[in-house]
Amino acid sequence: MVHRMGEKVRPHFAHKNLSQNCSPETVLHFGFKKLLHERISKALQAGERISIQWKCEACCGSHFGNLLKRTTHAEEEYNLGACRPDIGLLSKEGNVVAAIEIVVSHSPDQSAIEFYKANGIPLLVFKLKSDTELSRVEEEVLKPDIVDVCLNPKCPKCNEHMPRLNLLIIDGKCWKCNSPMKVGALSGDAGYECEFNLDHIALANRHGANITTRYSKTAGHRYAANTCKRCKEFIGDHYLFTDYVAADEYPRIKLDAGYYCPICCNEPDDDYDNIAED
Repeated sequence: MVHRMGEKVRPHFAHKNLSQNCSPETVLHFGFKKLLHERISKALQAGERISIQWKCEACCGSHFGNLLKRTTHAEEEYNLGACRPDIGLLSKEGNVVAAIEIVVSHSPDQSAIEFYKANGIPLLVFKLKSDTELSRVEEEVLKPDIVDVCLNPKCPKCNEHMPRLNLLIIDGKCWKCNSPMKVGALSGDAGYECEFNLDHIALANRHGANITTRYSKTAGHRYAANTCKRCKEFIGDHYLFTDYVAADEYPRIKLDAGYYCPICCNEPDDDYDNIAED
């Protein structure tokens, strides 16, 4: 195959010599690998970074990074003995920094995936469906379909990566007296709203919310709840989500509240001595 750059058509690959074994899948795989290796090599020679972004399967969030961090050169079909990644990123010591696989119709063998994991080699996968996706190589920020690296810390209890947690400050109204009311709510990347702890409450109240300790007859216990400063009514956990978090009409800001573990489920604080109680 030869790489052709036309003035009126997008970059493409054409046969240098006809081959009976050359399929559209083979051409797409070959073309993307060549273009990506070419971009990586040029960036390394120029001392430039290549930004990447990926959706993390471990924490359900998005990560950003530099594809060429610790990389000094790249090789196509790099021989690791047990497998040959389409592109191997190597350090100046000759260690494999990361393996890149391009998938059109066949995913990497399970034995290769296990080899990467056993040897601590990060795996990046680009999944392609048509030749129009060759343009993905030229994007300012590369977006692999799979990167088996999570940058978030691990839970000290279960050792799983923790999703990021956000504190929402919602400009809402009291359901009872209709007064303006800033409402605090927790929202995690894994889609789980965990209980307020003392730090969350202090942060929310500093931004205008009024979270106090209230007793719920429905729940049968007391817990920290958003409370109207005017009429003193509070918002129950169920209505906090349905009437405020999920309500598009209320503007909101998002604050960083650290991380949480939906597996272990952070326990709510039992000591509310420092929280106003009604």
